[in-house]
Amino acid sequence: MSNNREALPPYTGTRFTIDLCQLASGRSPAQDFLQELNARHFRELAKIQSNLWLLANEGLLRNEQKFKHIKGDIYEVKGNEARIFMFFDPTRN
Repeated sequence: MSNNREALPPYTGTRFTIDLCQLASGRSPAQDFLQELNARHFRELAKIQSNLWLLANEGLLRNEQKFKHIKGDIYEVKGNEARIFMFFDPTRN
């Protein structure tokens, strides 16, 4: 488990494991996105990382300014301007 809110996924919290999908080619668009934020928009990345850390350690967040249910198992984690979409795999936790 990572207690570091600045760590990039994957990491395991007390409630959920946050991981990034990989394409068959081995590429991870989500990882590319987070690395781009790290290079150009660090404050935005810090906000998203903090919200992912809260999600991993606290469970589903009720604050729609940080975390929003979209449909089914798809959720949105928000920064100030950037958003990252994720889904829950209930078979993993």
